[in-house]
Amino acid sequence: MCIDTHIPLLPIIRKLIMKKLFPFLIILIIACGCNSVNSKKQITVNNDFLKEVVSILKENSIYSEKTEWDSLKVILNREYKSLENDTLKAHAVNRIFKEFDFKHHFFMSKEAAQRWKNQSDDMSDNKTIPKHKYVTGKFIEPDIGYLKVPSFSSGDSVQLKLFAKIAQQEQKRLSDKGAKKWIVDLTQNRGGNMWPMLAGLSPLIGDGKAGYFVTKSKDIVGTWNIENGDAFLEENDSITYSVQIAQSTIDFVNHKTAILISGETASSGEALLMSFLGKKNVKTFGVKTANYTTSNSDFELSDGSILWVTVSYMADRNLRTYPNGISPMEKVQEDSLLIKKAIFWLNEN
Repeated sequence: MCIDTHIPLLPIIRKLIMKKLFPFLIILIIACGCNSVNSKKQITVNNDFLKEVVSILKENSIYSEKTEWDSLKVILNREYKSLENDTLKAHAVNRIFKEFDFKHHFFMSKEAAQRWKNQSDDMSDNKTIPKHKYVTGKFIEPDIGYLKVPSFSSGDSVQLKLFAKIAQQEQKRLSDKGAKKWIVDLTQNRGGNMWPMLAGLSPLIGDGKAGYFVTKSKDIVGTWNIENGDAFLEENDSITYSVQIAQSTIDFVNHKTAILISGETASSGEALLMSFLGKKNVKTFGVKTANYTTSNSDFELSDGSILWVTVSYMADRNLRTYPNGISPMEKVQEDSLLIKKAIFWLNEN
């Protein structure tokens, strides 16, 4: 889920996630009826839950201007007069997303939202144990380290730090054994929470501004920053999100790095990819990404559920946006050739 994403308006922090799903960033809208220029009767949403959803979408979604809100409200009043449980609520919200093409938007029930925010508590109580995958590393050649970076969907602070910590540990382990060139595999990274991904790969990305969140006209609304192993969002001159781990003592920011991508690389996976673009000694291989290059913010509704809304566009360190997905520098359609092509480039003088 960029949850492709992103940044919560939950207590203290506002999380950003790039997920297609999820997979890993979305916004709620609280404005109501539509004022008609020619004094037509206002159309309001009768159901309080849907009224809240519509108002958040209308206020925050990047698709707000092209949405026919009057038509939407008529549909909702006709077909969703009563929403008695989470299943019906989810059906209604997903109907909005599908009917009016709200791409990269998600709905999370109250129960799912609690699990997403408190996964470590669930683990300690022997309840639902999150089945997270973490970064794994190995050697491809004696001096080439390979890192597979999976999707990661969680809002739990313990899990976020663990993901980032394991990623950095894998880089240190390979570096200590002689890795001086790198392959970063994002081919199966469908998104989730981008911040532990950025923190985890920070030794390769390097300190400084790694990317931006921008409006359609490319006005900057947030900056992705990396500093000493810590990835954070700077918005309006303040830090609104941060993944803090022990200061990284490794630095191979200038090592040659090959990035493998595919049509499944999406949302937060695309954000992580963007953080490498514009750097020296970086080359991408594969096929165009899934095109979820927008950012999500989460808005907690009055019933405890969460609405993830696409609120801005992602841009790389040079403020370049990718409205049609991210094309590789070298197109490689055969999966079996991806690593071979990367190794050949890495070994060039």
